[in-house]
Amino acid sequence: CGRISGGMVLQRETENFIWGYATPGRDISLFLGAYQTAARVGEDGYFKLYLPQMQAGGPWEIRLSDGEDSITIRDILFGDVFLLGGQSNMELPVVRVMERFGEEIKTTAKQEIRMFEVPKEYAFGERRAEIENGQWMKAAGDELLLFSAAGYFAANELYEREHVPIGLLQT
Repeated sequence: CGRISGGMVLQRETENFIWGYATPGRDISLFLGAYQTAARVGEDGYFKLYLPQMQAGGPWEIRLSDGEDSITIRDILFGDVFLLGGQSNMELPVVRVMERFGEEIKTTAKQEIRMFEVPKEYAFGERRAEIENGQWMKAAGDELLLFSAAGYFAANELYEREHVPIGLLQT
């Protein structure tokens, strides 16, 4: 699932969890700084591991291991996460407002503001537990041009006021 990937922003000061699939019956360990926890993979291959409540900041790394194989998720921030919902008003990308805000946008490089765009996939008649693809983008360079303009400008204002990483989920 793309939401659980390098570059993600997780909500600060609340319990988050990481989930996935592995060989049934195996034990999966999670490492985040000095924190460690483990869970057994269910018969359906599914596991869920809880993270501690974290203060705003980062970057952090999460390592998952089953004793034989491991993966590391890098560049994780904890901050405030917002859901962007709407149609054309939220989908309008930053690239479409360059005429008015071009100079400001060209000089922006805010690694602490990130957006995940939920892929537009249609599965009529079926319910999905997970989405495929998608990636986290940073408010810098060409990636910023793909951000929701309304989302970016709101996130930037919040970031300037609070100095807390901001994650946007564009639906």
